[in-house]
Amino acid sequence: MIKKLFQQRWLIGLIFVLTVLATKPYLTTGFPYTHDGENHLARFANYKIAVREGQIPPRWAPNLMNHYGYPVLNYVYPLANLLSLPFSLMKFYYGLTFKILASLSIAFGLVGLWQWLTEWQLKNSAKVFSLLAYVVSPYLVNLVYFRGNIGELMALNLLIWLFYWAERLVQNKQLNFTDQLFGLLTWTGFLLAHNIAVLFGTPLVIAYLLLRLQLTAQLNINKIKQFGCWLVGAILLTLWFWLPALAEKEQIILDQAQSFLSYQDHFVSLPQLLFSPLSFGFSYIGRVDSLSFSLGVVLVVSLGLTGLYLVKQLFLGKLNTFILLNWLACLLLIALQLSFTRPIWQLLPVLAYIQFPWRLTLFATVLSLPLIAMIFQQTQQLGRFMLVGFLLVQLIGLLKLQPVDYFQRTNLDYDAFAQSTATLNEYTPKGFSYIDFSDWQPTAKLLTGEGKIDTQFWSGSQRKYQLNLATEAVIVEPTMNFLGWQTQANGQRVNYLNNDQVQGRLAYQLPAGEYQVITRFTQQTWPRLLGNLVSGFTVGVLVYWLVKKFIRK
Repeated sequence: MIKKLFQQRWLIGLIFVLTVLATKPYLTTGFPYTHDGENHLARFANYKIAVREGQIPPRWAPNLMNHYGYPVLNYVYPLANLLSLPFSLMKFYYGLTFKILASLSIAFGLVGLWQWLTEWQLKNSAKVFSLLAYVVSPYLVNLVYFRGNIGELMALNLLIWLFYWAERLVQNKQLNFTDQLFGLLTWTGFLLAHNIAVLFGTPLVIAYLLLRLQLTAQLNINKIKQFGCWLVGAILLTLWFWLPALAEKEQIILDQAQSFLSYQDHFVSLPQLLFSPLSFGFSYIGRVDSLSFSLGVVLVVSLGLTGLYLVKQLFLGKLNTFILLNWLACLLLIALQLSFTRPIWQLLPVLAYIQFPWRLTLFATVLSLPLIAMIFQQTQQLGRFMLVGFLLVQLIGLLKLQPVDYFQRTNLDYDAFAQSTATLNEYTPKGFSYIDFSDWQPTAKLLTGEGKIDTQFWSGSQRKYQLNLATEAVIVEPTMNFLGWQTQANGQRVNYLNNDQVQGRLAYQLPAGEYQVITRFTQQTWPRLLGNLVSGFTVGVLVYWLVKKFIRK
C-alpha cells in the first residue's frame, strides 16, 4: 500500500507542497501566538520532567501551578506529549518540536485522504481537488493559525485514516501483516490524540463501517471481527491512560467547571457558519464571537451540489444510499451546532463534554471530503469551474492570512511555566483552595508546633527531608494533594489531613521526635495499576506477535 503510494513521485511533491502551504505560520523562527499552543509547549516540558523524575507513565505535571503541581497529564490526551518526548530529551526547542509534529500530522492526514479517496475509486483530478479543499478548510486553518490545539490536529488527521481502514475492509481487500499492524497503531494513536475526538469520532467510524457493509451486502463476521480486533487491541494498549482518566475523574472539578456547564451558551448562528471571516478571536458566551466558525464556501457549495445530484439520481432510479446517508450526516453535524437542536443535547448529557458545539465541524469536514471529490468528478464543466473558483478564493485568503503575533521563549521558560495549561483550571483536585502560590519554596514547613526541617532532596515528583520536632506538629508540603501521593516517616506511611487549615495541600501530623521523611508520587491506585498492567501485557503480546512474524519471514 505505502510502497505503491511513494512510487508516485508527483504525489509526494504535491503532499509536500500542500503541507508547507497548510503550515505556513511555522516557517519562521518565532512561534505563533494561539489559544493553546503555549500550553502544549508547557505540557511537553512537564512530560519530559516527569519522566526524568521517575514517572512512567507521567500523570503529574511537576512544575505547573508554580511548582505546586497539577494532574493534567492524568486526564488530557497524551499522544502529542509522548511523541514530543524524544525531541525533548535531545533538547530540541519545544516550539520546534510542536512545528515538526504538527507538520508531520498534516502530511500524514493528506496521505490518508489520498488513500481513502482511492478506495472510493475516484479520478486523480477529483482527489487532488479534495486534498486542496482540505488544506484550505477553515477548521484546519483555525487549528494552525489561531487555536493551536495539536491534539485536535492529530485527531483530525488520524480520523481520516480510520475511515480509510473502514473503507478498505468494505472493499474486500486482503489485509497483509503490515496493514493489520498499521490499522491497530492508527486506532491506538487516535484513542490517545484527543479525548473529545474519541468520544464523538469512534461511534462515527463504527457507524460508517456497519452502514457500508450493510449497504454493499458484505456484512460478514470476519470483517467485523478484524475491525473489532483493531478497536479492542487499541483500547487495551491505551487502558493505562483511559482507565485512570475515567475512574479518577471524580477527584477533580471538571464536571463543575464553567466550560462543562455552559456549553449550551456556545451554539453558533447559521450566518456564522456561512459567512464569518477567518480571524483570530475567541468563542464567547452568547452569539457575539470573534473566532471564525465558517464551514468554508467549498464545503457549503459542495454539499448543495451533492443535494442536487442526489435528487437527480433519485428521479433516474440510481440513488446511492450511502452517499445520501453521508450527506445527511454532514448536514446533521452542522445542524447540531445551532441552538434549535438544544433538546437533543439535553437528551444526551454526555454531549456536554464537547464544551463547544462548533467542534462538530471537525467531523463534518472529514466526512465531506469524499463528497467534495465525488461531486467535483460528477458535476458538469460549469460546476467544476465554479468549485475551482471558490477554492481559489479560499486559497487566496489563506495565502494572505497571518497569525496575530509571534514570540520566542526559551525551554527554561516552559520548564518553569507557572500556570495550569487548562483554560479554567478544570483539572484542579477537589478541596484544593490554596491561592498563595508565590510563596512556594522547595521545602516543607510547620503549620503548628515547633521543630526543624532539613531538606536533603526536592523535586516535583519526590522529596526527602529530616524532621526534628520538639512538639507535636502539622507539617505541610507545597504540593496539591492528589491520588498517588504517599509520604512515609521512618518507613511508616502517614495519613494526609483534609481540613480548612491545609487547603488541599499535602499535610500530615506527627508527634514530637526525629523522622526521616520521604514523599513521592506513585502509580498506587487501582485504575493506574490495572491499566498499566493490561497495557503492558498487551504490548508484550504485540511484541511477541511481531517477533514471531519476523522469524517466520
